[in-house]
Amino acid sequence: DAGDYGKYTVNTGFTIATLLLAWEHYPEALECVEIDGIERRRADWPYFLEEVAWGIDWMVKMQEEDGRVYHKLTPERFTGLRNMPEDDKATRYYAPWGTAATASLVAIAAQASRAFRTLDEDYAD
Repeated sequence: DAGDYGKYTVNTGFTIATLLLAWEHYPEALECVEIDGIERRRADWPYFLEEVAWGIDWMVKMQEEDGRVYHKLTPERFTGLRNMPEDDKATRYYAPWGTAATASLVAIAAQASRAFRTLDEDYAD
């Protein structure tokens, strides 16, 4: 997007919502998708939902104990497009929490609960 490698909670939530909506409408088409080169953490889950869970898990890490969710992780100074994302070793800092980020996680949690319920009840809860 803007040429930085910050991690944005609301943007991640929008992406996850779109992927979960696709799963809700087309599970048969997506359950057979295989993604080469990605280490499996949950081999009994479809690749597609495993990738969705990776984003959800990150969003949960952005939540404080009191429920607030931080807006983003970002470096103090952007390195620009000189580096690939995996080569950007700049220290990242939490940006302040916000209502949009908190609402995004709440919405994703509700949507994900439906999608994961039959696959893994503990994760869905």
